[in-house]
Amino acid sequence: MRKVRGFLLLLLCITGSVDAAPDFRVSMDAGRPGRGAENSAAGQPPVRSMIQAPVMNRQQAASLVKQSCHGCRILSVAPVAGRPEMFRVKTLSAEGVLKTVTVDGQSGAVY
Repeated sequence: MRKVRGFLLLLLCITGSVDAAPDFRVSMDAGRPGRGAENSAAGQPPVRSMIQAPVMNRQQAASLVKQSCHGCRILSVAPVAGRPEMFRVKTLSAEGVLKTVTVDGQSGAVY
């Protein structure tokens, strides 16, 4: 077992580090003339990625919902599956009504 571990360590040292997290972002404008990274130096904005990180976190999304519905309790905050920039917030009103509210993490809109 020690020989195998030593061999793997030696192999890793010889080959160098391996990138464990490749970049899978896809550009909306890839392949279109007049767009892309080559024009970003010319004063044009860089190409936006299809997957965007949210501007706000779970706590900020819960705070927005708390401000919009008065007297309600926040039960849970979870990201929407397939839409990491959106949050689903479950609330419970004083009357006992359970509601699910969606918050856009980019714009801050409460739906």
